[in-house]
Amino acid sequence: MKVMLFVPPGGYFAERWSHGTMMPALGLSYIAAVLERDGVEVELVPSHVLGLSFRDVARKIESERPDVVGITTTTENRFQSFKLASVAKEAHPRTFVVLGGPHLKNTGVDTLTHVPDIDAVVQGEGEETMRELCRALAAKSGLGAVNGLVWRDGAAVRSNPPRFLLPDLNMLPLPARHLEPWQAYNFTIDVPGKGKLPAANLMTSRGCPFTCTFCATPSNWGRKVRGLTAENVVAEIEHVMDRYGAKAIWFFDDTFNYSRSRTERICDLIIERRLDISWYCEVRVDILTKPLLAKMRDSGLVYTGFGIESGSARICREIITKNATLKEAYDVIDWCNEQGGINGRQIVG
Repeated sequence: MKVMLFVPPGGYFAERWSHGTMMPALGLSYIAAVLERDGVEVELVPSHVLGLSFRDVARKIESERPDVVGITTTTENRFQSFKLASVAKEAHPRTFVVLGGPHLKNTGVDTLTHVPDIDAVVQGEGEETMRELCRALAAKSGLGAVNGLVWRDGAAVRSNPPRFLLPDLNMLPLPARHLEPWQAYNFTIDVPGKGKLPAANLMTSRGCPFTCTFCATPSNWGRKVRGLTAENVVAEIEHVMDRYGAKAIWFFDDTFNYSRSRTERICDLIIERRLDISWYCEVRVDILTKPLLAKMRDSGLVYTGFGIESGSARICREIITKNATLKEAYDVIDWCNEQGGINGRQIVG
């Protein structure tokens, strides 16, 4: 079985890439790694960084005739994903077209109802669902037992039971970065005093226990945070440093400091192993302490992002349902300034 996993041409991703730097899509890389481990031939096709048009993609699919075409889909790029599904079916009618990504979490039935070239939609985490889907397609055993899948059954659209979230992220293989055209991304982070450094992105946890009304993370990843161990986080840092030349890390976690003890352990290991790495992460100000921030700075933190959504305590409490206070935000800003080099970036919703 051959699977091609696409970021579609154009749209939001291509617009970001037009600025000349882009980070790889970790979701696709994790799925690719799980499929590879299961013996599936996988190709990652980030159309936006490869400069592929829809015509280029059509030629590629027609030539290589994959059994499965998977397409990552956000709300911003959904129409490009839908177009790619049609292009894939026209180029190779027997290919199985499946979409996944955050946009499909609650729109699977509607998507299949209105886009006839899509055969199935993965809802929620995609690693195990894609693995079981490929096994079912290879065995021609039917798709009714693949949890987390919305699929086309003749003229009908079927919704299988939801898939439980992965209980332990430490069981996943490393993302399949070796399948990416790594140099094409030109992913850098501008580090004060060092300039633009080659960078890699890591996602070391999934989920958020908080209740901000504007955020889809609890719906997509769950309210129980599941994280890699500190040892595995640092092992992955060393991996991207050694194999891909990374000198900076962008932690893509929603709340990197969700566990004080884990964050401290990550910092301690970076310091103990004398890793020369600069890094960025996003934090919650109401669970950050001054000593922890100092340790993060000592281990290489150069930027941190945090949300100050409103200057009104009532709006934060009653509308956004975020309990972090303005005083806590001001405290973190002051601590950043005291550390003399942390660039606190306020992420305003």
